[in-house]
Amino acid sequence: MKHKGLLTVALVLLTIGVIGTIGMYIFAPSLSTTETTSVQTPQGTSGTYTSIGQQIFLTGIGSNGARIPRTAASGNGRMGSAGCAYCHGANGQGGTFRMMGSSIDVPDITYEALADEGFTEETIAQAIRDGIDEQGEQLSNVMPRWQMSEADVTYTIIYLKELSVQ
Repeated sequence: MKHKGLLTVALVLLTIGVIGTIGMYIFAPSLSTTETTSVQTPQGTSGTYTSIGQQIFLTGIGSNGARIPRTAASGNGRMGSAGCAYCHGANGQGGTFRMMGSSIDVPDITYEALADEGFTEETIAQAIRDGIDEQGEQLSNVMPRWQMSEADVTYTIIYLKELSVQ
């Protein structure tokens, strides 16, 4: 009987891994333009991005080519190893994120939407790193706290501005 429970857990974890892998291909498509950056993605395939900010947003890989460390306030790390787009969508406009029978309302994080809520570049950086909103309140405990360099935060904010004009 104990082995049946372990088999169930193993199948659930395998399913989550497959869903996460599929999600990366859906939310992090390769885009090409004249100005591109090539990076090695977690699946071992090369991706081409219009900017470092787009690379960070879609993959969670920083300007140094390494995965950006992050933690979740709840400790469950729901987003796995993906970038912002995994939950907020490739267009940054959020929506309802569903996984394993639960759903989370994910906000629009385009710069325009954040500015409409009262965010500034400084408070966006605070939200990314510390999970604190524009009014000093804690964000959802599933929002990762990214340990991003100052440069990577700047690249990300620039990309959020680009999403606002698309």
